[in-house]
Amino acid sequence: MKKGILLIFSYFFYLKRKIMKQYFNVNILDDIALVNKIKNERISIARFGDGEFRIMIHEKGNGFQEYSENLRGRLLEVFKSRETKLFIGIPKIFNSDDEFTFKAKSFWAIFINESFVPLKQLLESQNLYCNASITRPYMDYKDKSQAYKKFRVLMSIWENKDVVIIEGDRTFFGVGNDLLGNTSSIARIICPSVNSFDKYEMIIKETTQIVKKDSLILIALGPTATILAYDLSKLGYQVLDIGHLDIEYEWSKQLATEKVVVKNKQVNEVNHLKTDEKGSQKIESNIEDLSFEKSVLIRIK
Repeated sequence: MKKGILLIFSYFFYLKRKIMKQYFNVNILDDIALVNKIKNERISIARFGDGEFRIMIHEKGNGFQEYSENLRGRLLEVFKSRETKLFIGIPKIFNSDDEFTFKAKSFWAIFINESFVPLKQLLESQNLYCNASITRPYMDYKDKSQAYKKFRVLMSIWENKDVVIIEGDRTFFGVGNDLLGNTSSIARIICPSVNSFDKYEMIIKETTQIVKKDSLILIALGPTATILAYDLSKLGYQVLDIGHLDIEYEWSKQLATEKVVVKNKQVNEVNHLKTDEKGSQKIESNIEDLSFEKSVLIRIK
Protein backbone atom coordinates (compact mmCIF):
# COMPACT_ATOMS: atom_id res chain seq x y z
CA MET A 1 0.00 0.00 0.00
CA LYS A 2 2.74 2.42 0.98
CA LYS A 3 4.62 1.62 -2.22
CA GLY A 4 1.49 2.38 -4.27
CA ILE A 5 0.99 5.72 -2.51
CA LEU A 6 4.63 6.59 -3.08
CA LEU A 7 4.29 5.85 -6.80
CA ILE A 8 1.19 8.06 -7.02
CA PHE A 9 2.98 10.95 -5.35
CA SER A 10 6.07 10.32 -7.46
CA TYR A 11 3.99 10.50 -10.61
CA PHE A 12 2.41 13.75 -9.44
CA PHE A 13 5.83 15.27 -8.87
CA TYR A 14 7.03 13.88 -12.18
CA LEU A 15 4.24 15.68 -14.04
CA LYS A 16 5.06 18.86 -12.16
CA ARG A 17 8.71 18.32 -13.05
CA LYS A 18 7.78 18.20 -16.75
CA ILE A 19 6.11 21.59 -16.36
CA MET A 20 9.06 23.06 -14.43
CA LYS A 21 11.75 21.76 -16.79
CA GLN A 22 11.47 24.73 -19.13
CA TYR A 23 12.50 27.14 -16.36
CA PHE A 24 16.01 25.79 -15.81
CA ASN A 25 17.23 26.28 -19.39
CA VAL A 26 20.69 24.88 -18.65
CA ASN A 27 23.33 23.88 -21.18
CA ILE A 28 24.99 20.52 -20.59
CA LEU A 29 27.89 19.36 -22.75
CA ASP A 30 27.43 16.14 -24.69
CA ASP A 31 29.22 13.19 -23.05
CA ILE A 32 31.39 12.35 -26.06
CA ALA A 33 32.45 16.00 -26.38
CA LEU A 34 33.31 16.00 -22.66
CA VAL A 35 35.41 12.83 -22.96
CA ASN A 36 37.28 14.33 -25.90
CA LYS A 37 38.03 17.46 -23.88
CA ILE A 38 39.22 15.35 -20.97
CA LYS A 39 41.56 13.40 -23.25
CA ASN A 40 42.76 16.22 -25.50
CA GLU A 41 42.68 19.31 -23.27
CA ARG A 42 43.37 17.79 -19.81
CA ILE A 43 40.02 18.99 -18.53
CA SER A 44 39.02 18.09 -14.95
CA ILE A 45 35.48 17.59 -13.64
CA ALA A 46 33.82 18.28 -10.28
CA ARG A 47 30.33 16.80 -10.00
CA PHE A 48 27.25 17.86 -8.06
CA GLY A 49 24.57 15.30 -7.30
CA ASP A 50 21.68 15.34 -4.86
CA GLY A 51 24.06 14.98 -1.89
CA GLU A 52 26.03 18.09 -2.75
CA PHE A 53 22.88 20.08 -3.55
CA ARG A 54 21.30 19.04 -0.24
CA ILE A 55 24.32 20.35 1.62
CA MET A 56 24.26 23.67 -0.26
CA ILE A 57 20.47 24.16 -0.29
CA HIS A 58 19.03 22.31 2.69
CA GLU A 59 22.10 22.39 4.94
CA LYS A 60 21.90 18.64 5.54
CA GLY A 61 24.56 15.96 5.55
CA ASN A 62 24.07 12.28 4.88
CA GLY A 63 25.08 8.90 6.21
CA PHE A 64 28.75 9.27 5.30
CA GLN A 65 29.35 13.02 5.57
CA GLU A 66 28.13 15.30 8.35
CA TYR A 67 27.05 18.84 7.49
CA SER A 68 29.25 21.83 8.31
CA GLU A 69 29.20 25.48 7.29
CA ASN A 70 32.73 25.10 5.97
CA LEU A 71 31.70 22.21 3.73
CA ARG A 72 28.70 24.13 2.44
CA GLY A 73 30.81 27.21 1.77
CA ARG A 74 33.43 25.27 -0.13
CA LEU A 75 30.81 23.52 -2.28
CA LEU A 76 29.22 26.85 -3.14
CA GLU A 77 32.65 28.22 -4.01
CA VAL A 78 33.28 25.32 -6.39
CA PHE A 79 29.84 25.49 -7.96
CA LYS A 80 30.14 29.20 -8.72
CA SER A 81 33.72 28.94 -9.99
CA ARG A 82 34.58 29.46 -13.63
CA GLU A 83 37.95 27.76 -14.02
CA THR A 84 38.93 27.21 -17.65
CA LYS A 85 40.27 23.70 -17.00
CA LEU A 86 37.40 22.53 -14.79
CA PHE A 87 33.87 21.57 -15.79
CA ILE A 88 31.12 21.66 -13.19
CA GLY A 89 28.83 18.64 -13.49
CA ILE A 90 25.09 18.70 -12.82
CA PRO A 91 22.62 15.85 -13.37
CA LYS A 92 21.68 15.43 -17.02
CA ILE A 93 18.05 15.03 -15.96
CA PHE A 94 17.96 18.80 -15.26
CA ASN A 95 18.13 19.23 -19.03
CA SER A 96 16.33 16.17 -20.36
CA ASP A 97 14.73 13.17 -18.68
CA ASP A 98 13.77 11.19 -21.79
CA GLU A 99 16.41 8.48 -21.35
CA PHE A 100 15.81 7.75 -17.69
CA THR A 101 13.69 5.22 -15.83
CA PHE A 102 10.47 6.26 -14.12
CA LYS A 103 12.10 5.64 -10.74
CA ALA A 104 14.98 8.01 -11.55
CA LYS A 105 12.58 10.62 -12.93
CA SER A 106 10.44 10.40 -9.80
CA PHE A 107 13.44 10.73 -7.49
CA TRP A 108 14.64 13.88 -9.20
CA ALA A 109 11.12 15.26 -9.61
CA ILE A 110 10.59 15.12 -5.85
CA PHE A 111 14.03 16.62 -5.18
CA ILE A 112 13.50 19.45 -7.67
CA ASN A 113 10.02 20.12 -6.36
CA GLU A 114 11.35 20.71 -2.84
CA SER A 115 14.44 22.60 -4.05
CA PHE A 116 13.15 24.48 -7.09
CA VAL A 117 13.66 28.11 -6.03
CA PRO A 118 17.25 27.77 -4.72
CA LEU A 119 18.15 25.52 -7.67
CA LYS A 120 16.85 28.17 -10.03
CA GLN A 121 19.06 30.73 -8.26
CA LEU A 122 22.15 28.50 -8.41
CA LEU A 123 21.94 27.34 -12.03
CA GLU A 124 23.07 29.81 -14.69
CA SER A 125 21.73 29.56 -18.23
CA GLN A 126 24.83 31.23 -19.70
CA ASN A 127 27.16 28.64 -18.19
CA LEU A 128 28.12 25.38 -19.93
CA TYR A 129 27.97 22.45 -17.50
CA CYS A 130 28.92 18.84 -18.01
CA ASN A 131 26.85 15.78 -17.20
CA ALA A 132 27.39 14.71 -13.58
CA SER A 133 25.58 11.48 -14.45
CA ILE A 134 28.35 10.47 -16.85
CA THR A 135 29.69 8.31 -14.02
CA ARG A 136 26.30 6.57 -13.71
CA PRO A 137 25.79 5.08 -17.19
CA TYR A 138 23.76 2.04 -16.19
CA MET A 139 21.16 1.83 -13.43
CA ASP A 140 19.07 4.96 -14.09
CA TYR A 141 18.74 4.45 -17.84
CA LYS A 142 15.78 2.74 -19.49
CA ASP A 143 17.96 1.32 -22.25
CA LYS A 144 20.70 -0.55 -20.40
CA SER A 145 22.01 -2.16 -23.57
CA GLN A 146 24.18 0.91 -24.23
CA ALA A 147 25.98 0.71 -20.89
CA TYR A 148 28.89 -1.41 -22.14
CA LYS A 149 29.66 1.10 -24.88
CA LYS A 150 29.48 3.99 -22.39
CA PHE A 151 31.86 2.26 -19.98
CA ARG A 152 34.33 1.62 -22.80
CA VAL A 153 34.28 5.28 -23.79
CA LEU A 154 35.07 6.26 -20.21
CA MET A 155 37.77 3.62 -19.90
CA SER A 156 39.52 5.12 -22.93
CA ILE A 157 40.30 8.17 -20.76
CA TRP A 158 42.84 6.32 -18.62
CA GLU A 159 44.19 3.95 -21.26
CA ASN A 160 47.98 3.67 -20.80
CA LYS A 161 47.86 6.36 -18.10
CA ASP A 162 49.46 6.44 -14.66
CA VAL A 163 46.38 6.65 -12.45
CA VAL A 164 46.14 7.71 -8.81
CA ILE A 165 42.88 6.88 -7.01
CA ILE A 166 41.82 8.85 -3.95
CA GLU A 167 39.08 6.80 -2.30
CA GLY A 168 37.41 5.78 0.93
CA ASP A 169 38.74 2.84 2.91
CA ARG A 170 35.69 0.74 1.94
CA THR A 171 35.53 1.71 -1.73
CA PHE A 172 38.04 -0.61 -3.47
CA PHE A 173 37.55 1.20 -6.77
CA GLY A 174 38.28 -1.11 -9.71
CA VAL A 175 39.25 -4.04 -7.50
CA GLY A 176 37.88 -7.38 -8.71
CA ASN A 177 36.98 -6.16 -12.20
CA ASP A 178 38.68 -4.87 -15.34
CA LEU A 179 37.51 -1.26 -15.13
CA LEU A 180 41.12 -0.09 -14.71
CA GLY A 181 42.66 -2.97 -16.63
CA ASN A 182 43.99 -0.75 -19.42
CA THR A 183 45.98 1.65 -17.22
CA SER A 184 49.76 1.87 -17.21
CA SER A 185 49.91 1.91 -13.40
CA ILE A 186 47.61 2.32 -10.39
CA ALA A 187 48.40 3.97 -7.07
CA ARG A 188 46.00 4.76 -4.23
CA ILE A 189 45.51 7.22 -1.41
CA ILE A 190 43.10 5.69 1.10
CA CYS A 191 40.94 8.06 3.16
CA PRO A 192 38.17 7.63 5.75
CA SER A 193 34.89 6.51 4.19
CA VAL A 194 32.93 8.48 6.78
CA ASN A 195 33.40 12.25 7.26
CA SER A 196 36.42 12.41 4.96
CA PHE A 197 36.06 16.19 4.75
CA ASP A 198 37.24 16.35 8.36
CA LYS A 199 40.64 15.21 7.06
CA TYR A 200 40.61 17.49 4.03
CA GLU A 201 43.77 19.46 4.76
CA MET A 202 45.76 16.28 5.35
CA ILE A 203 44.38 14.69 2.19
CA ILE A 204 45.34 17.56 -0.08
CA LYS A 205 48.71 18.02 1.63
CA GLU A 206 49.68 14.36 1.17
CA THR A 207 48.36 14.30 -2.39
CA THR A 208 50.40 17.29 -3.52
CA GLN A 209 53.51 15.89 -1.87
CA ILE A 210 53.45 12.40 -3.38
CA VAL A 211 51.49 12.60 -6.66
CA LYS A 212 53.14 13.76 -9.87
CA LYS A 213 51.25 16.27 -11.99
CA ASP A 214 51.39 14.11 -15.09
CA SER A 215 49.26 11.46 -13.33
CA LEU A 216 45.52 11.22 -13.83
CA ILE A 217 43.70 11.45 -10.50
CA LEU A 218 40.37 9.67 -9.98
CA ILE A 219 38.45 10.53 -6.80
CA ALA A 220 35.62 8.54 -5.21
CA LEU A 221 35.03 10.32 -1.90
CA GLY A 222 31.56 11.87 -1.78
CA PRO A 223 31.31 15.67 -1.44
CA THR A 224 34.99 15.81 -0.53
CA ALA A 225 35.80 14.66 -4.07
CA THR A 226 33.98 17.65 -5.56
CA ILE A 227 36.08 20.13 -3.59
CA LEU A 228 39.31 18.20 -4.02
CA ALA A 229 38.86 18.09 -7.79
CA TYR A 230 38.52 21.89 -7.81
CA ASP A 231 41.53 22.58 -5.60
CA LEU A 232 43.83 20.09 -7.29
CA SER A 233 42.88 21.23 -10.80
CA LYS A 234 43.82 24.79 -9.86
CA LEU A 235 47.24 23.43 -8.82
CA GLY A 236 47.76 21.92 -12.28
CA TYR A 237 46.56 18.35 -11.77
CA GLN A 238 44.04 16.60 -14.00
CA VAL A 239 41.30 15.26 -11.76
CA LEU A 240 38.07 13.37 -12.38
CA ASP A 241 35.45 13.22 -9.64
CA ILE A 242 34.53 9.66 -10.59
CA GLY A 243 31.88 8.87 -7.97
CA HIS A 244 29.92 5.63 -8.30
CA LEU A 245 31.35 4.47 -11.63
CA ASP A 246 32.85 1.29 -10.17
CA ILE A 247 29.59 0.30 -8.44
CA GLU A 248 27.65 1.01 -11.64
CA TYR A 249 30.10 -1.21 -13.51
CA GLU A 250 29.59 -4.01 -11.00
CA TRP A 251 25.79 -3.69 -11.33
CA SER A 252 26.02 -3.82 -15.11
CA LYS A 253 28.08 -7.00 -14.93
CA GLN A 254 25.39 -8.53 -12.70
CA LEU A 255 22.64 -7.31 -15.07
CA ALA A 256 21.03 -5.86 -11.94
CA THR A 257 17.73 -4.04 -12.36
CA GLU A 258 17.83 -2.42 -8.92
CA LYS A 259 20.58 -1.23 -6.61
CA VAL A 260 22.02 -4.22 -4.80
CA VAL A 261 24.89 -5.16 -2.52
CA VAL A 262 28.29 -5.55 -4.16
CA LYS A 263 30.54 -7.96 -2.29
CA ASN A 264 33.45 -6.33 -0.45
CA LYS A 265 32.48 -2.81 -1.55
CA GLN A 266 30.54 -0.04 0.16
CA VAL A 267 27.22 0.76 -1.50
CA ASN A 268 25.79 3.69 0.47
CA GLU A 269 22.57 3.81 -1.59
CA VAL A 270 21.25 0.39 -0.58
CA ASN A 271 18.91 0.93 2.36
CA HIS A 272 18.72 -2.58 3.80
CA LEU A 273 22.44 -2.98 4.51
CA LYS A 274 23.54 -3.72 8.06
CA THR A 275 25.39 -0.89 9.81
CA ASP A 276 27.86 -0.76 12.66
CA GLU A 277 27.50 1.19 15.90
CA LYS A 278 28.48 4.41 14.12
CA GLY A 279 25.89 3.91 11.37
CA SER A 280 28.44 2.95 8.74
CA GLN A 281 27.76 0.10 6.36
CA LYS A 282 29.12 -3.28 7.39
CA ILE A 283 30.91 -5.02 4.56
CA GLU A 284 32.93 -8.17 4.25
CA SER A 285 36.51 -7.00 3.96
CA ASN A 286 37.88 -10.12 2.34
CA ILE A 287 40.03 -8.34 -0.19
CA GLU A 288 43.10 -10.49 -0.68
CA ASP A 289 44.41 -8.73 -3.75
CA LEU A 290 48.15 -8.27 -3.32
CA SER A 291 48.24 -5.78 -6.18
CA PHE A 292 45.74 -3.64 -4.26
CA GLU A 293 47.93 -3.56 -1.15
CA LYS A 294 51.00 -2.76 -3.22
CA SER A 295 49.17 0.11 -4.89
CA VAL A 296 48.46 1.95 -1.63
CA LEU A 297 50.72 4.98 -1.26
CA ILE A 298 49.33 6.14 2.09
CA ARG A 299 46.39 5.57 4.40
CA ILE A 300 44.94 8.70 5.98
CA LYS A 301 43.00 7.99 9.18
